[in-house]
Amino acid sequence: MTQRMFIPSFAGGELSPAMYGRVDLSKYAIGLRRCRNFLVHRTGGVSNRAGFRFLGAVADEDVVPTLVPFRFNTSADQVAILEFGDYTMRVWYQGALITDDSDEVLVVTTPYTAAEAAVMGRVQSGDVMYLAHPDHPPQKLSRTAWDAWSFDELDFVPTQAAPTGLAATVNTTSNPTLYKYKVSAISDETGEESLPSEAVEIYGPLEASWPASVYITLTWTALDGIAYYRVYKEDNGMYGYVGLAGGATFKDDNITPDVSDGPPDARNPFAAAGDYPALVTMHQQRLCFAATDNTPNGVWLSRTGFFENFSVATPTKDDDAITFAIGSGEINAVRGLVSVNDLIILTAGSENVCTGGSSGSALTPTSVTVKPQSYWGGGNLQPLVSGNRALFIQGLGSAVRDLGYEYSVDGFKGNDLSVMARHLLDGHSVVSWAYAQVPDSTFWLVRSDGALLSLTYFNEQELQAWALHTTPNGSFERVAVIEGEDRHELYAVVRRTVDGVERRFIERLARRRLDTISDAAFLDSHLTYGGSAITSVSGLDHLEGATVGIMADGTVLDDAVVSGGAVTLPRGFSTVVVGLRYDADSVIETLDIDLGAVQGLGSVQGRKKSLTGATIRLEQSREFYAGPDDGHLTLTKATPSVYDAPPSLFTGDVSLMISPTWNKTGRIVLKPAGPVPLTVLAIAPDITIGG
Repeated sequence: MTQRMFIPSFAGGELSPAMYGRVDLSKYAIGLRRCRNFLVHRTGGVSNRAGFRFLGAVADEDVVPTLVPFRFNTSADQVAILEFGDYTMRVWYQGALITDDSDEVLVVTTPYTAAEAAVMGRVQSGDVMYLAHPDHPPQKLSRTAWDAWSFDELDFVPTQAAPTGLAATVNTTSNPTLYKYKVSAISDETGEESLPSEAVEIYGPLEASWPASVYITLTWTALDGIAYYRVYKEDNGMYGYVGLAGGATFKDDNITPDVSDGPPDARNPFAAAGDYPALVTMHQQRLCFAATDNTPNGVWLSRTGFFENFSVATPTKDDDAITFAIGSGEINAVRGLVSVNDLIILTAGSENVCTGGSSGSALTPTSVTVKPQSYWGGGNLQPLVSGNRALFIQGLGSAVRDLGYEYSVDGFKGNDLSVMARHLLDGHSVVSWAYAQVPDSTFWLVRSDGALLSLTYFNEQELQAWALHTTPNGSFERVAVIEGEDRHELYAVVRRTVDGVERRFIERLARRRLDTISDAAFLDSHLTYGGSAITSVSGLDHLEGATVGIMADGTVLDDAVVSGGAVTLPRGFSTVVVGLRYDADSVIETLDIDLGAVQGLGSVQGRKKSLTGATIRLEQSREFYAGPDDGHLTLTKATPSVYDAPPSLFTGDVSLMISPTWNKTGRIVLKPAGPVPLTVLAIAPDITIGG
């Protein structure tokens, strides 16, 4: 009895062997046994991934550098990748290294090793990136031009200078009472209040019998760029506000100080070793640090709107700096900070939400509420955000979880996103990860063994689909993502063995969407040429001695060996891609066929089956292999060959016959037939059921 079934999508991604019996789950019907070097789209189809383009060698090939995205804004010309080595930094801008005035590669000295940079906290505001590491005082990295960068240790004092030269006079001679004054300055540009000046002391009349027309006159040295000055007077050991001054003078005619409004006091919570924070983010216009060696569960937030100002007044004001610790039975270190409406604080043992008393309310020194939401515990990699949900890697077991507000529980709730693909993470740790929102909302994770994982995550559609990616003669070590012209671009540190020598390269994932077949780049560590026809391609020194694949004007040529940094072409071609082939390791394989309860047979699980044919629904694809297993694959051409022209891209259904092989699985295997595009939207297998 032959039955036709329909697999409408592959939105389940690659499933763990532990799930092979879960035919009761909806994801089984759209899951895959293997999804290797293929990406799952948000719409449910799968495409073989594009190749990685070679950009250059790392600065020191004995060191694994850390890649850090730098974003002034989301425009493609305002982003870059920072390559942190041991105490050095290079800048990759639009795929090339920035050079200095001497046309040499720009190398910036940093306080960090590459290993420290891999775990340092970081957050960016415009041209300034704030950095945190427990072995170093907090730093800021500033860009004034693409070839002008500086690292500066933060001193955590207001940028506005305090007034100087404060003096006082009084227009009476009967002065039995001592008065003390301080003055601060308010910046006209930022509105930031300076620290108060040094105090001035003067004797004046008794408050209770202050004569009319008697003044204590204060004067000080005028400052440029000042909106106004605030004047404070002491009362029983506390300074209180007495008035404003538009210029460098003020008259006190027995004004009672408001001690509920005092001047700011200087404070640097991170002044010594042991007090350097490990994490940093921004929340509600405050710079937020966390996790020092001395206070691993501590959190510190700056004054509102002034990131480098951690001053506080006595008594405290709503916009003062904030300090608190995550209280629990265990002193678990803070592992992650992320601002998603509220401040999410991940510790080694729990996930907590920090509010001002209710969701979305402002934090103040006197209104800080920390509520645990779950008790999974975060790892050392910083959480990432997709939409309004935070994703983090669990501290134990490397599970990937999400967390976000859900109205149904009036709180934050999350899921284990990796539970159905545990085989991809079990026994491994994640050493680097990044998020590419466009085109397919993909998280890229580097596994400790050098494999690259992709997680297509689209919470609105409850889509979580995993895939595994490998690269020839190499392994992945670090990843980062920045904006490109029409997509987010993935950069990677790749370790490759070339001509018997271990090398480290910076490579960038090519654009997957194709306008024509000549745009196809399905080779790793590749270089491309476009222009007038050529008969050889040079500049391939990074692949010396390697056997490479060649795609020329949309035609797959015979493999060649790079010699002298070049390969020879059989004739002239105007568009050429040369790189390492990985198409043999690109495959999707369906799970064991399940037809539910078949009349007269019951379940088909464990029964003999034969895959006799299938209809494959394709999009912008070329030739491919199909069959019941890796040993019985048949070449299928989506479009007929045309003399002296490459096959065109095909969208539609392709029906094919498959040599019948009886087995108990009914699976179908698909592979691209070379470095060519293959996008599969659905499969309709024809299955004959035996006894």
